[in-house]
Amino acid sequence: MMRLTIQRKVFLATFALSCVLVGVLALVVRWNLGQGFERYVSAAEFARLDWLVRKVEAEYETHGNWFFLRDPSGQTWRRMLRPPPGRGIAPLGSSNSGQRDMSRDPAPTDSLRIGPRIGLRDAQGQPLAGAEIRTAGANWSSSSAQRPILYQGAVVGHLTLQAAPAALDALDVTFLASQSRNLVLAAIAALMLSAIAAWLLSRHLLRPIAALHKGANQIAQGQLDASIPVHAHDEMGDLAQTFNTMAKRLGSMEASRRSWIADTSHELRTPLAVLRAEIEALQDGVHSPDRPTLDRMHRQTTQLTQLVDDLRLSSELQEETTCSDRELIAPIDVLGDSVAGFQQRFTGVNMTVDVSGVASTEPALWLTGNAGRLRQVFDNLLENSLRYTHSGGRLTITTQATSCVLQIHFDDTAPAPPSEALPHLFERFFRVDASRSRATGGSGLGLAICKVLVEWHGGSLEAKLSKFGGLRVTVSLPVCSAATETP
Repeated sequence: MMRLTIQRKVFLATFALSCVLVGVLALVVRWNLGQGFERYVSAAEFARLDWLVRKVEAEYETHGNWFFLRDPSGQTWRRMLRPPPGRGIAPLGSSNSGQRDMSRDPAPTDSLRIGPRIGLRDAQGQPLAGAEIRTAGANWSSSSAQRPILYQGAVVGHLTLQAAPAALDALDVTFLASQSRNLVLAAIAALMLSAIAAWLLSRHLLRPIAALHKGANQIAQGQLDASIPVHAHDEMGDLAQTFNTMAKRLGSMEASRRSWIADTSHELRTPLAVLRAEIEALQDGVHSPDRPTLDRMHRQTTQLTQLVDDLRLSSELQEETTCSDRELIAPIDVLGDSVAGFQQRFTGVNMTVDVSGVASTEPALWLTGNAGRLRQVFDNLLENSLRYTHSGGRLTITTQATSCVLQIHFDDTAPAPPSEALPHLFERFFRVDASRSRATGGSGLGLAICKVLVEWHGGSLEAKLSKFGGLRVTVSLPVCSAATETP
């Protein structure tokens, strides 16, 4: 069985609709041609009988009634049917009597056979003379035509002409047959053009889908850089553009995944290599299991555990969608607790923490989140400044608050990262240079985790160069001004 593709379905549907429309149109035209031709013939025949209408009106005006037609022999009516000299219609005899008045000059033959089809009726529709034409109620038959007979502006009767029987009009039949044949040929030509147009239309409409199918197959085979051409600006063009955007994002995500795996492997390799070297040294008897050796192994194990925990937290927070552990918290109070916890460490490296710019707000600002995770953000930022700022430096913390947003700025002193490195500071395992490298400690995930945690709270994180010569990190959080509200 032939597979009905979308292109074939579109073609068949369009062609079938065209066939129906052409068929209906042909039938309507054929019917209208027949009816119109009959009306035209009747009108043309009646146009030749103006002289008869005038003659009947003159006779009625002379007598003032229709009594003059009450002639049993019908001679009066046959006399009235005789045309004046020069007319192309002959004097017509009654089809019933089969006789003709031979006392007058012969006239041309009634080739159109109008005489037997002419009748006269009074104003009430009663037959007076000539052919008997059936009526339907008060209306004349649709197969006949009529002309009013007027006397002093009033209708006193009707002259009627019955349509010629089709069997007797060989010329008419030939004409209608010729027109019908031409109509059939025109319908066939229209169907052929419709088939061509339907095929071209289906091909045009389905070409973008074929391109999408090809691109999807390429992505399924691992070619994530696949793209399809965009030739239109309609819905199909939008779909193609969306596909290209999706493919580009898939490629970016795959590159990020590979980079993440490579970076993670690199970060895990160092502590594992140190542990392996220490264990092999113990096995070979190079080192003894004394306190310094065990402390070195413990530090590497702790660092490895911290790295694994940071990776797990970063991954879990990016995938988490539930809010089961959220509650109303005061972010400024959480910040104060974090600074208090780091105060002794800052003092130990001769650094100053200036929190005079942290304004207390009235009423208090609240945030729907988790106090422990928000404190982890502040702890990581404080740890970052503590680890990378030169001894004797300063960390300045300021806040700016509105009714719906709280901004917390962390500005430290030198050294500052290069400006081109600022967009990458919140990426996993990103390190700037030797001054902010693994040699000073850390897993390279601190700022990346801060970004994930802040976004988990519905906020954002931004890094700029500080006016004090170091780095400025701005935390923006959505807040509300009352504990009964939610931001």
